[in-house]
Amino acid sequence: MGKLKSIVGDNIRKLRRERGWTQAFVAESLGVTAPFLTMIESGQRGMSIDFIESISELFDVPPAVLFANEEPEKSKKENKKLENLKKRLTKKMTKTIEETISEFANLISALPFQVKSCYIFSKQNENTNRYGSPRWQCVAFLL
Repeated sequence: MGKLKSIVGDNIRKLRRERGWTQAFVAESLGVTAPFLTMIESGQRGMSIDFIESISELFDVPPAVLFANEEPEKSKKENKKLENLKKRLTKKMTKTIEETISEFANLISALPFQVKSCYIFSKQNENTNRYGSPRWQCVAFLL
């Protein structure tokens, strides 16, 4: 049972540090003392289901996150791989969009009539898709 306390304590410490919160702030928010929180984070103290629920609400994570047993080094490597993949995909998406705009401009110039002016706006939308990648909008105005 001691290993589970250590896992939960490590996860609480990780969540707290990710947010830049002090032990004093978290302890006060949970209505406990800082030494009590220190004992929880170090795996020396267990906690009730109600307390686990309070912690998960404070950090805005599902309670299961507190019990996740990941190897820290493995997790870092996986995060780095995901970040690299995201960068490559973003570059590829940008290149595809630029190629599409270029093709569109070539099509406009090949029209049998003269287009007075053509404005192509390609911008990154503030919204993201379910994978966290940006959505792109491409709009053409012919005048």
